[in-house]
Amino acid sequence: MEAVPDQEQLLIFLRKLKEVFDVCDEDADGFIRVEHLVDLGLQFGRGDEEADIASVRGTVSEVETSLSGLSDEVVDLRATVESLMGDLAKIDARCEDLAARSRRQNIRLVGIPENDSRFILSNSSVSELLREAFSMDKSPLVDRAHRSLAPRPKPNEPPRPIIVKLHYFEDCARILKEARSRQRISSAGMRFFVYPDFTPKVAKARAALNEVRKKLRTMDGVKYGIVYPARLRLTFEGKSHEFTSAGEAERFITTVSG
Repeated sequence: MEAVPDQEQLLIFLRKLKEVFDVCDEDADGFIRVEHLVDLGLQFGRGDEEADIASVRGTVSEVETSLSGLSDEVVDLRATVESLMGDLAKIDARCEDLAARSRRQNIRLVGIPENDSRFILSNSSVSELLREAFSMDKSPLVDRAHRSLAPRPKPNEPPRPIIVKLHYFEDCARILKEARSRQRISSAGMRFFVYPDFTPKVAKARAALNEVRKKLRTMDGVKYGIVYPARLRLTFEGKSHEFTSAGEAERFITTVSG
């Protein structure tokens, strides 16, 4: 069944038909001339184009309204993300602080061979090793002692560090102080190093200053040290300077050396 045109469409058709008859009346011979036919085609097509333009304008208006709403949502989401990032930074700082505090009484023994008959890893053996190495009056109380959780090394690879948790902070502080002055330690026929047990984040930040420290060792009149967590403090010509990144320290060394 064919669709019946509505009243508005019918009026448009009749209006266009009238325009055709008017053109025929203008032509004396009763036929439509070519130029008049072209004009009629343009007139008839113009109505469709205007309808299409109106439809496009309506669509653009709808898109603009939608974009305006989306823009407001993006602004709100950006504010929410910034707030969450701030909260995440605070949580990360607190977790880092808790991890660092949990390691305050830890030390790392580096260089002690694995599967060596001279040393069998246990709390008591580590305690006796530290007592002999640092000439302590009594053996320090060791809560835990174990190798780091890295894979077991191959025969030609260095041994894994031993992580030791001491019961008393005073013992930990004394051992680290003497270790800094003596550097390599000898005991039970073994030579090893003793370091603080920093978190991975702090250890990475301090390792970034190693190249700068090598350059400072070759400079005369410079005293330097690393302040926790990873600040390089140095004294040059009676003035103190402090740097939080290797780049800042490199620029300072270049300035004073040049």
